[in-house]
Amino acid sequence: MRKFKSKLALLLVLTMLATMVISVPAFAADPVKVTFTTAEGISESSDDATNLGFVKISEVESCDSIYVEMNLPDKVDFKTAPTEAAIEAALNNAYIEGTATTFSPEWVSGDADEYVIKFNITEGQLKDADYIKLLFNNVLVKAGAPDEIVAAITVKGVEDEHQVWSYSKDCTIGTQGDGEVTVTTATAKGITVGSKQKLADITFKENLPGALRVNDQFILTLPSGIEWDSDAPDAVMDGSYNLAVNAAIGDPDELIITVTHVSSIFGDKIKIDDAYVTVFPDAEEGDVEVEVEAVLDEADFDDTSIVPAYVGDTAAAVSAEDTSDVDIYQAVYNKEVDMVKLEAAGQFAEGDKFTMTLSEGAYWYLEKSDFTGTSAIGEGKVECLGFYDDNQSAWFEVTVDGDTETEIELEGLLIATTPEAPLGDITVTVDGDFEGEAVVGEIIASATVTADAPKVDLAALNVVAGDIKIVETKKKSLQPDQDGTYDDEGYDLILDLPNGVEWSAKPKVKVNGDKVTPKIALSDDNDKCYIEFSNELRTAKVDEILIYEVKYDLDTRVRSTEVAVALKGEMVNKLNGVDDDIIDDFSDYADDKVFSVVNAKALSPETLNATFTIGSMTYTVNGVAMTADYAPFISGDRTFLPVRFVAYALGVTEANIIWDQANQTVTLMKGDKVVQLKVGSTTLLVNGAPITMDVAPINTGERVCLPIRFVAQAFGADVAWDAATQVVTITR
Repeated sequence: MRKFKSKLALLLVLTMLATMVISVPAFAADPVKVTFTTAEGISESSDDATNLGFVKISEVESCDSIYVEMNLPDKVDFKTAPTEAAIEAALNNAYIEGTATTFSPEWVSGDADEYVIKFNITEGQLKDADYIKLLFNNVLVKAGAPDEIVAAITVKGVEDEHQVWSYSKDCTIGTQGDGEVTVTTATAKGITVGSKQKLADITFKENLPGALRVNDQFILTLPSGIEWDSDAPDAVMDGSYNLAVNAAIGDPDELIITVTHVSSIFGDKIKIDDAYVTVFPDAEEGDVEVEVEAVLDEADFDDTSIVPAYVGDTAAAVSAEDTSDVDIYQAVYNKEVDMVKLEAAGQFAEGDKFTMTLSEGAYWYLEKSDFTGTSAIGEGKVECLGFYDDNQSAWFEVTVDGDTETEIELEGLLIATTPEAPLGDITVTVDGDFEGEAVVGEIIASATVTADAPKVDLAALNVVAGDIKIVETKKKSLQPDQDGTYDDEGYDLILDLPNGVEWSAKPKVKVNGDKVTPKIALSDDNDKCYIEFSNELRTAKVDEILIYEVKYDLDTRVRSTEVAVALKGEMVNKLNGVDDDIIDDFSDYADDKVFSVVNAKALSPETLNATFTIGSMTYTVNGVAMTADYAPFISGDRTFLPVRFVAYALGVTEANIIWDQANQTVTLMKGDKVVQLKVGSTTLLVNGAPITMDVAPINTGERVCLPIRFVAQAFGADVAWDAATQVVTITR
């Protein structure tokens, strides 16, 4: 270690400051606690000194004296050197818990980058709350100095002229780095022609404390056609850590921000909050690019442009906030949707007008008076001018002065939905002086309805259709009305059949797998089945309803191969119970179906593919397997089939197959055809006209059988024979 020659080559403002601080005990193995602070963003300079962090020595283990050794890294030195006497005087005026006393520090040795100091400690003099603070001020960080400036500190305890402990620690008292400043903006706001148009927040942020210096400036220049509002400088906010600025308008399109006080401890930021501009008619539509230039002493900043707004047709942003947890189903009314919020790009003006239109299947369920008054939906800020498009659209006018109003919230909005309203999002489209769209809810199905769809014959009686399963979407999504009536104006559930299909009998019902006995009735013409529930459904859990043993009578009026059952009634269509007339003719929807399910497929009378196999009592009609009570057979070189089951395959109903036992005559009737055969006769009559067959029908004693070709042709069908498979195929 080098001795001082004449004057100390350092400014060692080495002070022992006795302060009342809260101490954290050192680890049991450490005889002393050494902590430090770090100055960031230090720059190299051979002439200009800077202040680095400090080192604090506390919680010293008992001893007679301590020696403190400090070493700075290469290229880092104290700049000035006061006299040794001055340093000793400063050290001798130390304080222990606020009482002036002689602490007896002794200068041992030192120069510009290292030193040794001895502190004599009188027993009981140094308290736990006291500490020694080594300040590294007025330090030169020269070219080539390390990026991390580390002071090597060693503290040694001495008792009775012997070292009793030693503790060393590297303390990073400074880091080199450039101060940088960045500028960002929040999401751009939509603005329009007019005054008091609000920009999104703009933020300048420094990466290091003190990166911005006094008199540093930022200049924000607006594009042509836009000027700063006179109150804009008031929107520039100082930082949280002593960074302070002054803001002023230069030219009408320039906002100048000047730093008046630097930050301390932490890197700080400047925020431009609630800044307003005036947009003139000649302003271009689209992004508002604000040019940002800087005149800085030391910090780095890249001149750039930001987009805190855009000029467009809309003068307000339209959004929605989830304020309602109501489930909205098809065919319901008086349901609240989410709050609609209009946030002005500038400020609302009295007389602004706008419309709100609901998406398909949804209608406003409100009166004009609901929108007026201080406590009403629009908080007294709007007036409803009326409804149109059958209440799908509403027309409003702003009734407040725009000096203070920048938001309008429409909450408590009620709607109704039609039975066939599309499932999915409910949107509100705003048009007029404000434009936009927001999702305010969702239409969901109150239940899922499924069924099997077996093939059934047309013009047939008592055919078995598929069971119908109805499962609630949520508990209580299906609620019976229980008024005990069986008509189109008061019922729980109605199953409505298409034209040409009638109920053969009342079906049966299960709820959650258990057979129940609700009231069931059929309409006079048997095309509707009414079901009135009592207490069969539960309210705490999701219910499953099964309608089974479903049987129909089908006639030739059926126009589709699919038999679709329409589900109606107050249980699924709440519009059936609407008592008021807020929406004109809303009762028109009361009888509409909400669900439709196919639970049978009728065979087309024009299409036929039937097969009979020699020796088998199973035959098929259009792919559906059926059973006869007598099997086809071969006699001679002819195949004989039982007349009755051939007639069934050809679409002849049971009622139109007539057997005359006395005359041994079979008569088949279908549509405009009457076909007659006589056992033992080769004459076939078609509407009275004779046709000669090459073989006569026979009576086996169990069934009358005949060669099928002649009967099939009489009803417009063709017959094919496959000798290899012994199969007769009838097609039409």
